[in-house]
Amino acid sequence: MVALAIAKNQQVVDTLDQVLRHPGDRAYVVCTISDCRHIDQGKCKIFTVASPPKRGANGFCDRYERVA
Repeated sequence: MVALAIAKNQQVVDTLDQVLRHPGDRAYVVCTISDCRHIDQGKCKIFTVASPPKRGANGFCDRYERVA
């Protein structure tokens, strides 16, 4: 349902197309629901991970850097 709402907003789609260019890039949607009776109101944030570092020898990277 959230993906459908995002897909209808062309500005969001265009921005994600510009940010997520590599096969390893990911976008995560985190939502909070403010009306539990109908679950039809809320706020969502999209977090992107562009060009994530490759996994190291120990399996995971030892650090991530925040980019504004």
